[in-house]
Amino acid sequence: MPEPPSPLRLSVKKRKISKGNDDQSSVSQFEVKIMDAVSQNASLNPLADFLDFTYTLHEPQVILKAIYALHRIFLAIITQGVGRGSSEKAKIVRQWTSERQNDFSVFLFGLLKDEEAILKVCARFILITDRLY
Repeated sequence: MPEPPSPLRLSVKKRKISKGNDDQSSVSQFEVKIMDAVSQNASLNPLADFLDFTYTLHEPQVILKAIYALHRIFLAIITQGVGRGSSEKAKIVRQWTSERQNDFSVFLFGLLKDEEAILKVCARFILITDRLY
């Protein structure tokens, strides 16, 4: 999996008005698909795709929707006990999801330096609440 792009690179670019409705729809589709996978104990590979998609977003409203969706997904993974157990498969799943959550945290830390105040505030909130779990 490629490293998340530098959030600083995203923050210094002027945000372009893009196909916001399509992106918002994609965010919703990713969330539904991944939450279904969590509840059915299925593959979480779409989570990596969702993270990659999130790193490409430019509109603050869509970024907010994506980071809150990811926040809900990671909370569901934790509360549902995905990767719980001592089997080799459980250890691999736990390690993989932990790495994805770390990638997400790096992205959120980058948003703390963004020019959009709402992104800074929301990133800070998610980072603080994620540390409670």
